[in-house]
Amino acid sequence: MFAQSIEDIEATIWKRELDKAKTSVDAFLTKEKNAAKPDGWWYKGLIYNEIAKSENTRHWRLKAAWMLLMLLKNIMNSIQKP
Repeated sequence: MFAQSIEDIEATIWKRELDKAKTSVDAFLTKEKNAAKPDGWWYKGLIYNEIAKSENTRHWRLKAAWMLLMLLKNIMNSIQKP
């Protein structure tokens, strides 16, 4: 997979290509420097939330809900660290 940018991720969200957006944001966050950026995590939450709500992607709902819980846990842990 090619390196993704926030702009690429935004474009796939606007096109409602949720599976592609999910793949893009997951690839983006695998890089350590990107994982430290809050915007990537925000978009991941947004994408997974949209997947969970979508009628077209029912197979992702349970996984998306679980990932949202883990995302919130990671965010809370990062806020609590000095």
